[in-house]
Amino acid sequence: KSSIVKLTGREKDCLYWSAQGKTAGEVADILGLKTETIRKYIKNAMKRLNARSKTQAVVKAMEFGVLDIGISHPRINNR
Repeated sequence: KSSIVKLTGREKDCLYWSAQGKTAGEVADILGLKTETIRKYIKNAMKRLNARSKTQAVVKAMEFGVLDIGISHPRINNR
């Protein structure tokens, strides 16, 4: 399934933090980016996943196997 949809690392980061209940502003603070940039990444991810909402994008990304919502974020813990 994962070959159907490709997300960039930043798109995955944004969806991951969104799934943790973070707002675009909070995700921007975490990633050191501007809020508008975060919104752009989420919007792009929604388009790639054919999702009508951020929540649906998170669910679809998980279903397609391109987003893993675990206890911790692997890209942050494996630095």
